[in-house]
Amino acid sequence: QGVYFFDDGRAYVGGWAKGQQHGIGFTVFPNSKIIKQNFEAGKRKERLNAEPAETETVKATLEAARKAVAEVPTIIAQ
Repeated sequence: QGVYFFDDGRAYVGGWAKGQQHGIGFTVFPNSKIIKQNFEAGKRKERLNAEPAETETVKATLEAARKAVAEVPTIIAQ
């Protein structure tokens, strides 16, 4: 399980395997739209219906991840 922030403002919250999206995950768009999906080896297999309780959990997980990332010191490559 993990969170990934895309450069375009999207985020992914969900399952991972071998560095790829795998299993159930949620894509969160900049406009706060949330889509539940099932992935296999980085490829979307199906779109699923998210329950309201799931989307609230995703929002809380994403907020916690954003806070944790903000607390990490910036490393500047030389």
